[in-house]
Amino acid sequence: MNKPRSSLLAIVAFIGIIGVSNGTFARDPWEGLWATSAKECLDPEGPNRNTYIDTKFRDRDKIKSLFDQYEHHCKIDDMITSGLKISLTMTCYEMWENFQNEQEGFPETAQIEFIKYGSIRINGEQYDRCRITRNIY
Repeated sequence: MNKPRSSLLAIVAFIGIIGVSNGTFARDPWEGLWATSAKECLDPEGPNRNTYIDTKFRDRDKIKSLFDQYEHHCKIDDMITSGLKISLTMTCYEMWENFQNEQEGFPETAQIEFIKYGSIRINGEQYDRCRITRNIY
C-alpha cells in the first residue's frame, strides 16, 4: 500500500473512532439529538424543543431508555414498532432530580415516524437530526 493511501485510511479510522466515542453515530435510527431548526441544535440549554433519545443512557450506574426535552425528562417503559412508526410509553418527570430518583412521574406517550434519513416526526412535528456533538448530561 502506498503511503498517501495508508495515511488517508488512518485519518478516516481515527475520525470514526472519535465520532463513535462522542455519540455522533446513534445506535438506532431514531436515537440521537433532534431539533426543529438548525438554530435550536446550537442551543445547549434554553427553553426549546430539542429532543434527545437514547435507549442505552447511563444514569449513575443504571442503564435507562431516555426521551428528553427541556424540563421534560422521560424514561421509556415500552416501545412498539409498526412499519416506519414507533409508539413510546413513558414515565415523565419535570425535574432531572425526579427522573434520577424516579419520583413524581406521570404517564405519557409519544409517536415517532420516520420521514427520511435524518428526519423524523415526533407527535406530528418534524425534527431533523442535529449534526453537532456535545455532552447532553
